[in-house]
Amino acid sequence: MKRYTFTRLFMAAFLVMAFPPAVLADAPKYEASITQPTLNGTLRGFERDGILHWFGVSYAQPPVGSLRWKTPAPVEDWDGVQDATESLAATQSAYGNENGALTLDIYRPNDDRTGLPVFFYIHGGNNQTGRSSALPADQLTKDVDSIVISINHRLGLLGFCALPALKHGTPEENSGNFAMLDFAAALDWVRENIESFGGNPGNITISGSSSGGRDVMAMLISPMFKGKFQKAISFSGGMTTSDPDEAAKVDAKHLAPLTVSKGIKATEDEAYSWLLTDSDDVREFLYSLTDKELADSFGGAAIRMAAFPHHYRDGVVIPKEGYNSGYYNDVPVMMVNGDREFSLFCKGSAPFNKLKNAELFADEKLLPLYRFTDKYGSLMYTFFNGEESAMKMLPDYKSPIYTCTIRWGDNPDVTSPEYAAIVGSYHCMTTPLMTGITASFSVGYEDIYARQSRRNVTALLNAYYRNFFYTDDPNGEGLPRWDKWTKEGTTTQLIVDGNDEKADAFMSEEHISYGQILDMMDADKSVSEGDKAWMIRTVLNGRWFSAELDARYGNASLWVK
Repeated sequence: MKRYTFTRLFMAAFLVMAFPPAVLADAPKYEASITQPTLNGTLRGFERDGILHWFGVSYAQPPVGSLRWKTPAPVEDWDGVQDATESLAATQSAYGNENGALTLDIYRPNDDRTGLPVFFYIHGGNNQTGRSSALPADQLTKDVDSIVISINHRLGLLGFCALPALKHGTPEENSGNFAMLDFAAALDWVRENIESFGGNPGNITISGSSSGGRDVMAMLISPMFKGKFQKAISFSGGMTTSDPDEAAKVDAKHLAPLTVSKGIKATEDEAYSWLLTDSDDVREFLYSLTDKELADSFGGAAIRMAAFPHHYRDGVVIPKEGYNSGYYNDVPVMMVNGDREFSLFCKGSAPFNKLKNAELFADEKLLPLYRFTDKYGSLMYTFFNGEESAMKMLPDYKSPIYTCTIRWGDNPDVTSPEYAAIVGSYHCMTTPLMTGITASFSVGYEDIYARQSRRNVTALLNAYYRNFFYTDDPNGEGLPRWDKWTKEGTTTQLIVDGNDEKADAFMSEEHISYGQILDMMDADKSVSEGDKAWMIRTVLNGRWFSAELDARYGNASLWVK
């Protein structure tokens, strides 16, 4: 009993024809309980504060041994009742050697309703780190009145590997986009099983933050995801792909030191050339490595595709033309971003990374340099994630496109002077806003996230999301109007802000372009020309969003499309 095989589908059709509907009506129906059936067996979760939870639910077998770089294998049936109370994680260097888990965390309101919308979420972490529990969804589940599902998938070289020696499988496996295959398998599992949890398999919204948002955008252009979802939300995402041949070179470069340390080759140059060959020896070597060795072979990419290339333009999973193919899985889509998308990446770069936030805020020499770099990096990154994507999609897209920029966090009178200067409405702030968690997972400042202003913004945004899940349209009674993008219209993104009295939103009529941003940066006299060149060369270059900046200032080779 593994998924809906052809035999199962045939038998289902036969039963419908052979037996009267009254017999089929006796099939088990969803009832509110911590114990629920799936196609493979029964799960027992737990209840907390009016929400039912099932954690660590396998949607495929763990990708270990011969399954490591393969299409996810269907879950095997089990007898009895399986515990579903522990959230798991995939192998990653940031958290040590954890489970190589392909699992889901599932939340739903503790009631008997059926046909609920499904909100399917992919965590961030550059497709290298992160885990399903990054979305603690109890409050979110209540606010959006839906089923919420958070996924664990293969990360790092387990999730994306372009080396030629692995290209001996199906066309999908040969793509190297193994994490994308995980998403497809998980969505298939959800569609086949979600009625057992009271969900509607015909109303699935895919979503994700940061790399998860970029994964969502990649699914929009992937033919293999046709029909697997009905709506999409990209939080702090954007359009990123890479060339598989160039990616293989990066993979080989990172694995070369490990190859030498194990005595396989004498030098890194020799190891690099060997790893790029399509040979049984290379394939055996790759399978001999532990998950942790593979995870540790790369450092953090810091939004630089050249540091960890993924989303390969293979021609099967992702079109060879990438986002220029004109193909979309055309569904209603939201793109939601902060207007300080670059602040944390700026703070994590030298020379700012040596200082605590309070120290940087008090540094009269570095603070102006930080403000300059964060300002123009954020203008480019927010544009890249939202307006640029919408404008690129419009000619080939028929469904509504909604974009939103959040400004809560930028006003020092609402948050604090230090927070507003250093952090603001940062990359992936959408997650603590969406979940209502008082501690921002990236930056601290618990007291600020516990304020009424944050709660007001959370309530406004979650009301928009709920409407979108139920009706394909975020608008509803009592909410400021959120217009979709049109070729003729003048409005662009919804701007969201708030204070302790209320949250507010309005449609912006402002447009910007890379050229305008770079011209503004060139004309900016707040820092010296020497410091400006230094920041461009070391902090702003080579990022997802920096293709035009790199081309203007001679760093184009650092960027991989």
